[in-house]
Amino acid sequence: MSLLIYGARVSLVVGFTASFMSMIIGTTVGLVAGYYGGRVGNLLMRFVDLLMVIPELPLMLVIIAVMGRGLLNIILVIGLLGWTYTARLVRSQVLSVKERQFILRGRSLGASHLHMVVRHIFPQVLPLVIAQAVLDISVAILAESTLAFLGLGDPTLISWGSMLNFAFERAVSRQAWWFLVPPGLAIVWVSLSLVLIGNTLDQIVNPRLRTHHLFDARRMVALVAGSRALPAPGGQERIAPEG
Repeated sequence: MSLLIYGARVSLVVGFTASFMSMIIGTTVGLVAGYYGGRVGNLLMRFVDLLMVIPELPLMLVIIAVMGRGLLNIILVIGLLGWTYTARLVRSQVLSVKERQFILRGRSLGASHLHMVVRHIFPQVLPLVIAQAVLDISVAILAESTLAFLGLGDPTLISWGSMLNFAFERAVSRQAWWFLVPPGLAIVWVSLSLVLIGNTLDQIVNPRLRTHHLFDARRMVALVAGSRALPAPGGQERIAPEG
């Protein structure tokens, strides 16, 4: 139990720090690409697409193997590779916000680009950024646990991933499989709770998700049932043939 509590410090530090780094980079790139557009926006988005098509885990393994194992290197690798989705999310929101009337009025009054981005556009996209940052924490914790389980974590620190690595290499071979349960359950519970919190925040700041027909299970059932019951010419309902 003491190792589990002590290992939580490293996993949570990596999760929060890497998520904060990804949030800053992704928000900055998304704001610039969405507001200015043109060649600058296209160039930034092509770079984002390039990073998104490269598998993250093999790239992390290569970078850690070259840079060396260490807590700082792990945080930098996860943070520098996990901002792409945030950048696309922020860019899509900025493209919508910058066409609103208060933005056009501010531009017509002579406000600078920096003033418009910092004082008017950034507060509009901040709730979505926070919701995405909470989801990124769980991704960062899973990435750190994966690297530590594969033996690329910091050898001087105890984390949930290193506990899994120790249990897999030594305890399982001695039929002590229960050593895998505490760190595994801790990773699952923390990641699942962060995902649920992030999804809830996303639904709060993005009300359109709640109005989508795929969000409500009852509306989905009613939609399917309504598609099968077709009105007959005589006023009576007839059941549409399946298949």
